[in-house]
Amino acid sequence: MNSEILVEAVAELAQVATGNFSAEALLGSLCVVAVRAFDVDGAGVMIVRNDQNVFVQATSDQVRPLEVYQELMRSGPCAEAVANEAPILVPDLSLEDRWPPFTALARDQNLSAVAAVPLLSRGKGWGVLDLYRVAARPWTVDEVAGAKILADVAVSYLVMAHDRDKARLAQDELAHRAMHDDLTGLPTRGLLMDRLEHALSVAVRTRAQTAAVFVDIDLFKSVNDSFGHSVGDAVLTELAVRMRKSLRAGDTLARFAGDEFVLVCEGVVAEDRAAFAARVTSLAQRVGAAISRPLEVDSVEIVVTASIGIAIAGQDERAPSARELIADADTAMYSAKQSGRGRTVVRDHSTGVDIGYARQLGHDLARAVLNDEFTVYYQPIVDTLSHRTVAVEALVRWNHPRDGLLPAAAFIDIAVRTGVVNTVGRWVIDEVCKTMRTWMDEFGDTGPTTAYINLSARELLDPTLGYALGRSLAAHRIDAAHIGIEIVEDDLSDPIQIARLLELHDLGHPLSIDDFGTGYSSLSRLLEFPAVLAKIDRSFITGLPNKRNARVVEAIMAMAKALDIQVIAEGIETDEQARVIEASGCQMMQGYFFGVPQSSHELEETWRYGSSAVIG
Repeated sequence: MNSEILVEAVAELAQVATGNFSAEALLGSLCVVAVRAFDVDGAGVMIVRNDQNVFVQATSDQVRPLEVYQELMRSGPCAEAVANEAPILVPDLSLEDRWPPFTALARDQNLSAVAAVPLLSRGKGWGVLDLYRVAARPWTVDEVAGAKILADVAVSYLVMAHDRDKARLAQDELAHRAMHDDLTGLPTRGLLMDRLEHALSVAVRTRAQTAAVFVDIDLFKSVNDSFGHSVGDAVLTELAVRMRKSLRAGDTLARFAGDEFVLVCEGVVAEDRAAFAARVTSLAQRVGAAISRPLEVDSVEIVVTASIGIAIAGQDERAPSARELIADADTAMYSAKQSGRGRTVVRDHSTGVDIGYARQLGHDLARAVLNDEFTVYYQPIVDTLSHRTVAVEALVRWNHPRDGLLPAAAFIDIAVRTGVVNTVGRWVIDEVCKTMRTWMDEFGDTGPTTAYINLSARELLDPTLGYALGRSLAAHRIDAAHIGIEIVEDDLSDPIQIARLLELHDLGHPLSIDDFGTGYSSLSRLLEFPAVLAKIDRSFITGLPNKRNARVVEAIMAMAKALDIQVIAEGIETDEQARVIEASGCQMMQGYFFGVPQSSHELEETWRYGSSAVIG
């Protein structure tokens, strides 16, 4: 043994340890310097992991098979050195009978002597240094002492690295727990805001677009109240897993609070704002579909839906802050919830600095009436047996000069607050009457017999509503029976609104209750109300063919039958859902499976092509 080289070897190990080294890198250096410090022909090192010796490195192909053998067979001088916590010295392997296969393999490799020196600290082995010679001869006291010095130096650094890594893991875990929700493992609000601010700043530099998607679980309080908070926690955990699986790798999903989640979308490839909004909406609807699938907790089947609001920051240099964009998404979510729950509403954030999106949209609405920017789309309502279009639902759309085609949910709340809704509503009534006259003239009995118009509470309370309806009916020569009025079930709780609806019924307008089965009206009010149609809320349809949902549909059908009300099942999106509804005895169906909301001209082309108003 050369003592000067040994000192250099110790110094080299210290040099490795001054950096951000790994255990494997340190042991690899130990293996190399040992060959230089001692009169040996090769060396190898093992590291102890989970009480097993794991091969790290060998200095030559002559030594490597012996090291690999010891790892695989867990037999040989390495294993004994660690077990005995003392060096195993074999001057002549031909005289050794403890490990016959190892000895035979050494002979094949032309190696005759081995010394296994354990790396010991804190009462356990951390690794093993193996030294090999071609010639058989004893290991001197100085060689053994020198090997132990190298082993002690190496293990001290291994312990130091272990403590360092353990401290880092603890620190990382604390940091992770501080920024992630304990229940779902999702980022918390603080981390969400950081990531959204970063995404918005990048979007400004790159002229890109960013969206915040606000997801609120509908009626989640009833889950906790009915089944307990432990079941509620299990539901939230499962929904978090489902949402994560629905997203792209680069999306950020965070638990915002309670049953509220926020998704940040960036890097979505789209040629313009409208295309970007469509892609984000598609992603949000995928998330909503994942949430609405039935789940089972403690043998209890639970079905929930989500109201989703989307806020989009466009390609401009005056981007909103993260707080402003989330506030917009939150507002959009409430619009979705107010329009019937289980729905998605999109808001495009204004680039104005002083004027918020809602206020700007209010100003735009006032001009929209004068500029003739509104249009009416129609969604078919089909007979369950024949699939013939027997009615349509009239849905107002706004051709916004900046933001493109906006659905009613994106602006109707603002229209109600500003009072513009009455003006827009009168225009819609006249437009629908005109369209019905056109259809009756061309399609006669094969076309829809009724168009249903959605009226807000503010419109119902307008004393001139009956006059406006009568004037349009007369101008286009159609009967009141052809223009139905649709209201949500919650409106039945207001006696004044019921009185106005009764007046419209007396004039001959058929009445329809939307979101039937989700409102809070009393049964006595339903008995008093002369509705001819009721729509089963889409939240009950989404879970079909789930048996629990099917039973709810049957119960609603039974109530409607008792009240002598015909039923429309809305939100039909699959053939399977349609078949379940057909079997339930429901009279009419509506949903994307039969037709999306579309212009009157598009529907006319469909009917002309099929010679009658038949969908499918």
